[in-house]
Amino acid sequence: MKSIKLKNINNFLYLSRNYNIIGLQILKSLIRINKKPSYLILPKIKKDRKVKYNKKIFNSEKEPLEKFARSENLKIIRVNSFNSKIILRLIKKLNIRFIFIGGGWPEIIKNKILKLPKIIIINTHPSLLPNYRGADVHRWQILNNEKIFGITFHFVDKFIDNGRIILKRKIFAS
Repeated sequence: MKSIKLKNINNFLYLSRNYNIIGLQILKSLIRINKKPSYLILPKIKKDRKVKYNKKIFNSEKEPLEKFARSENLKIIRVNSFNSKIILRLIKKLNIRFIFIGGGWPEIIKNKILKLPKIIIINTHPSLLPNYRGADVHRWQILNNEKIFGITFHFVDKFIDNGRIILKRKIFAS
């Protein structure tokens, strides 16, 4: 089974959804411990939604992850799909062995990336897996009146939020 030690990670990609507060906090935490990704990968965004959403939620016209990344001099790539030839070439060119998904990614990562030799992909998921796999888990947890929430770190495989669990932490609702 794949294993990796955080202290040995130096050359990695960090993926997150746009406008994602959890993704931003995870990226800030990585930077605090001197783990700077080689690239921040973000999905391309529709211009019509960008300004309205940012002003309402973040009191800013700029995407917070991108704004923070620029302040840290991180390289940023926006893609229509992580499964694109651009990303595959980047992984091979930079000899990337580790990909960290913080705050979600809006598509399933395909086998052409999952099956690359020596690649390890870890996801942070905002529920205590195996419960509440997939997207919009907070809504379902609230709808179901859950009293215990949490986060799960797990390896990514070809199924949604199914890979071997690395770590789970509970948060109790008051």
